[in-house]
Amino acid sequence: MDGFDHAAPSHIAEPSGQIILVLRNLLGERYPDLGRHVNTVARLCQETATELELEDREREALTQAAFLHDIGKLSLPESLLAKSDPLTEAEWTLMRLHTVVGERILLAAGLNGPVLAYVRSSHERIDGTGYPDGLAGEEIPLGARIIGVCDAYEAMTSVRPYRPAPMTGDGACLELMRGSGTQFDAAVVDVLCRRLLRAGSPV
Repeated sequence: MDGFDHAAPSHIAEPSGQIILVLRNLLGERYPDLGRHVNTVARLCQETATELELEDREREALTQAAFLHDIGKLSLPESLLAKSDPLTEAEWTLMRLHTVVGERILLAAGLNGPVLAYVRSSHERIDGTGYPDGLAGEEIPLGARIIGVCDAYEAMTSVRPYRPAPMTGDGACLELMRGSGTQFDAAVVDVLCRRLLRAGSPV
């Protein structure tokens, strides 16, 4: 089974919806685990957007970007994504390019607007030490800050080659809180973890 629900998301309008569906399916066909990952990240982003009462347009752009935030990893070799040992500095340099490559892919596909900024900035950090542009605080678009938190939560609570076992939801929220104000937007962390706690099911 691949990493995607192949039904077109009802909240994504045409014609961009077809482009997004094609790109999502392309990512899921090549890397099924990434397909599943972006689906979960998108769902967590939608739930966070609901709590934050984002406007419909901003919510739609956030959902699109969440589905596509890893599209640049299509340029990476499978051996790099599956590597269980620590990455070398050269491998990290290549990995850090994936958000820029993702932006280029979306531009070539005819997408524009905040989706591109959210994808490009999804690995920036609040303290300015992220990539690719070293943005800090509110320089980072809110959509990218939301994706960053939801992406980290999903990564910590799922099976990864470099980690023997996933964290519990509670453990992942503790890690997000430790990174609040440095790596992650503290308000977004608070909203996501409170919602998960209220739902009683951390994933």
